[in-house]
Amino acid sequence: MFMRMQLRRWLLTALQWLTKGSDVQVLHYELLQHNLTAALTSLVTTLGLPADTHRLQCLETHNHVAFRRKTQFLPANLPVFPAGVRDKVDRAIRYVDHLLTERKLPPLPLHLYEFYNRTSSHTIVRVPCEAQASDFDCDVKVDELNTALIRKATLSKRV
Repeated sequence: MFMRMQLRRWLLTALQWLTKGSDVQVLHYELLQHNLTAALTSLVTTLGLPADTHRLQCLETHNHVAFRRKTQFLPANLPVFPAGVRDKVDRAIRYVDHLLTERKLPPLPLHLYEFYNRTSSHTIVRVPCEAQASDFDCDVKVDELNTALIRKATLSKRV
């Protein structure tokens, strides 16, 4: 339940910015981790500010010191999320990636996501929900369609 609530919160935040924001700039956390200097140089350039190379070098030199989680070990066969939650997380990720692409903003760096299942956002089919339908009813409708699709794929593999 906690994961579903947090997922909904993340998705609603992203939707608000991507559907109602007028001058939205996107900087992905994973790109900061991957190449801090390039990401921050791009950010200050976008904001019309000069890139201070001394500050950027200082950040690069000291970026390993703070804000790092301690390494944790998990059994290799332990699922991070139950299958139903995993599907909802991946679907939300694909949808936000789709919206970013529609707005010609930098797409999500899916190749840097540790637990993403690597399904392309190009396979998204928007499911219309009736105006009076609740979010829950709409989720149920989408889940039923996805479950039917999975069953169909499973049956075709058996044949």
